[in-house]
Amino acid sequence: MAVDKDSLTRNEQGVLAAGALALVLSLLPWFTMVTFDGPGQDISTTAWTSFATIGMVLLLGASAFVAIMAISDEALPKVVPWHLIAVVMAAAGTLLIVLKVLTTGSSAPGVNAGPGWSGLLLVAVAIVLTFFSVQAFRESEDELNRSEA
Repeated sequence: MAVDKDSLTRNEQGVLAAGALALVLSLLPWFTMVTFDGPGQDISTTAWTSFATIGMVLLLGASAFVAIMAISDEALPKVVPWHLIAVVMAAAGTLLIVLKVLTTGSSAPGVNAGPGWSGLLLVAVAIVLTFFSVQAFRESEDELNRSEA
């Protein structure tokens, strides 16, 4: 079943684009950076470490729910508020990603640790994904209210 981009709402397109970009950014090895003064090896990691892994799974899961709802109306039962579940997953995933970026640090002398450029971009993309998830939920709630009236 082919779905053209015109059949998706702007909010669904935003969630899907942000989810795809989040996946790409999560795979880049500059999520966190650790540099050492003097001779040594600098270390960088992807977003698939520690509790940021759970955050990424939640973000991608929220994107998947929105994609499934956009592609097929019959795929998921109507009795469950899937858009609300997608919002909660996106918000929780964003919170975990932000916490990982903020808690990356070092108290050891000669060691500098912090978020890398892909980590900072991933935080921004996660916030955008959450925003579009909320907007898609509000849009689906409006459609539900119109159909009941």
